[in-house]
Amino acid sequence: SCMLLDEGLSMHDVIRDVAISIASAEKNVFTATGELFDGCMEWSAENAVKLYTSIVSRDIKTNVLPADRVLLECPQLKLFSVRADHQESSLLTIPNNFFERMIQVRVINLTYMNLLPLPSSLGLLSNLRTLSLCYCKLLDISVTGELKKLEILCLRGSDIQQLPVELGQLTWLKLLDLRDCSKLEVIPPNILSNLSHLEDLNIGDNSFDKWDVEVDGVKNASLDELKHLTSLELQIRDVNGLPRGLFFEKLERYRILIGDSWNWKYNICNRDFRIELNSKISLKDGLIV
Repeated sequence: SCMLLDEGLSMHDVIRDVAISIASAEKNVFTATGELFDGCMEWSAENAVKLYTSIVSRDIKTNVLPADRVLLECPQLKLFSVRADHQESSLLTIPNNFFERMIQVRVINLTYMNLLPLPSSLGLLSNLRTLSLCYCKLLDISVTGELKKLEILCLRGSDIQQLPVELGQLTWLKLLDLRDCSKLEVIPPNILSNLSHLEDLNIGDNSFDKWDVEVDGVKNASLDELKHLTSLELQIRDVNGLPRGLFFEKLERYRILIGDSWNWKYNICNRDFRIELNSKISLKDGLIV
């Protein structure tokens, strides 16, 4: 704890610099922030790139990744993380063939990136376990259906409007984070129920709430598809959409808010169920069991 600052889980800059130095010298980790990230020089240093086990950069303001014609050889790479400066997010893109020769990568974390469209080479990463596309510009993510070993998929804060049916092929997925996806309106039926290993679904906090209704000719998934979960974060604003007998028998951790008057920013425990009683719903209805 002496390595952390008082205001939270932030490492002191001196400790951080030492950690970065050790990682760079002994673990073949490349890390840089902002203007220190000289992309052209690093990508052209072919021998150095081949040895990297991790590439981590943040607060990037210009598009420094190599062009489509440049194929990077990164056979040792396990982690690739790029966080753009959120004010410059529309400028940062990923070349379509960027991931072709990163076959061992396990974790990809892209934040504030322009991923219209998502690079097709992403589908080649057969060893990928975690894919985080937080606060990214997204449209079609059907290529993620090819990531058969994926266990964690985070789309928090992205502007995705519809989950593709291909997502249902991720049978080893354990965690799906859809928080703050304010534009998400369509989750086709049988996607969530096909995710047989899914344990944790986070879909509260200004996100999808059109359960079991039709949107643009597509019938949305029902709450019944969530019954196999052990952890759930969910808000149901329209109580008229509640099925009679709402069972979540396997839940161990949950934040379930029913009604539209709740504030997600409150500090609440990991077993929190809140229901807004009004003229439309009462406990006597037997709606909640």
